[in-house]
Amino acid sequence: MLNRKLNVLNFSMGLAIFLGVIGEIMIFLGIKDEGSIDFSAPFATGQAKTGFVGISLIFCSMIISIGTLRYKALETTKRRSDTEQSIKVKNGDIEIEWKGNLVHWNDSHHVRKLLDEIMSSVVKNNNKH
Repeated sequence: MLNRKLNVLNFSMGLAIFLGVIGEIMIFLGIKDEGSIDFSAPFATGQAKTGFVGISLIFCSMIISIGTLRYKALETTKRRSDTEQSIKVKNGDIEIEWKGNLVHWNDSHHVRKLLDEIMSSVVKNNNKH
């Protein structure tokens, strides 16, 4: 286990566990400290106040854990989709095929739209001749 490479996901989960444990210890010891966090984002600004620092640490731990697990799920999905895929468009005797890797399901829509545009221009050119 000590041979494993430390990466961002491992560090994030370790930090989340550390914050959660420290928060639980503070709650069990009865440490009640007040504090506030000022935050500013394009969609909201404000101040978060807490009277229980242990609960705040557990909340931060939970947010980090959810973000890390979500990123891990996306990374796993991306790895699964690294196999080559193909999309075919056929119009009469003309057939166009695209082969490659689609990372997101929405990419297939864009590739299909592009192939349809190519097919329509090929059909127009064939009709002119």
